[in-house]
Amino acid sequence: FDADNPQFIRQAGHANIELMLNPAWNGGPDAAIQLNMAVFRAIENGFSLLRPTREGFSAAADSHGRILAVSRTTSSDGVLVAYVPIESHPTLYTTLGDAFGWVCLIGLVIMIAVGFKQRRIR
Repeated sequence: FDADNPQFIRQAGHANIELMLNPAWNGGPDAAIQLNMAVFRAIENGFSLLRPTREGFSAAADSHGRILAVSRTTSSDGVLVAYVPIESHPTLYTTLGDAFGWVCLIGLVIMIAVGFKQRRIR
């Protein structure tokens, strides 16, 4: 579940990692969600992803989130073949981190406060 930890993965984004290897063993009903989360981390940090799994979805994705190959894995054997571009590019998330999210949260609080204030005036 390394890809579930944005603080850990952000270190790779800051280091301009070009290819993240993310081995996993997380089959079951949330296997597709776990794959999508790993691809999302690759997009936000600007690196390509190679994710072999024992159970779940093995996949390869480029730094823009395009899934290049995917295979449902149910045992320890299997082969997934894909051309994965080794590339890294800076992203807004690696530059700003969570600042954008905090600005949105502050903006929401301000809008709620203004809405309550206008409601009192009427």
